Amino acid sequence: MTRRRITALTIVGAACYAAWDCLHLLAAYNVYLVGVPLEPSMVKGRVFQDAWNLLFFGATAISVALTLNIRNSRWGYWINLWVTSLADSGLIFFVLIPGYWSWWPGLAGPVLWGLGFTFTTLAYVREKLVRCGTRSYTQEQIDDSKNSPDWFPHMHPPMPSVVAQGTATFACGSCHLPTGTGHDESAYLASIPAPYIVNQTAKL
Repeated sequence: MTRRRITALTIVGAACYAAWDCLHLLAAYNVYLVGVPLEPSMVKGRVFQDAWNLLFFGATAISVALTLNIRNSRWGYWINLWVTSLADSGLIFFVLIPGYWSWWPGLAGPVLWGLGFTFTTLAYVREKLVRCGTRSYTQEQIDDSKNSPDWFPHMHPPMPSVVAQGTATFACGSCHLPTGTGHDESAYLASIPAPYIVNQTAKL
């Protein structure tokens, strides 16, 4: 499983979404207050339903922001993008454009939405670029166990031929990586003494 990192971008993105969430929790309470003095009717029920929907959007988005977006989670990225987009598109089309509310502070929520989207997107894309390394390979080259792909050549000394290419067996780097750190299912060879590796290989 990929380990997600908290970075400045993820913190700022999560903070923007959290601020958006707080605005919607406040809006939910204010809409609820609008419905309290109304006579029991379909209108009152609809107003309370709108307050509930705002509460749901705010509670969902803030929990995702503080648990998933801050860790640059792919699930968190898409969940909050859709939740906040659905919530604020309704505000823009049915409240702000018809002129039922002034553009400011009406746009405060959409501005925070846009900032949250921008910073979480930058964090998400940056991590994908870093994980992909500085080289590109075809799927056939990636699957070739006798020629080890070297995604980050700047992170290690030149590979010995046995690490880079296999003859009778797999290239060492195809499982243990050129850095020796290995995949999750492979042994960690970095910093292990060379005689120990030779001895273990001879026993196979």
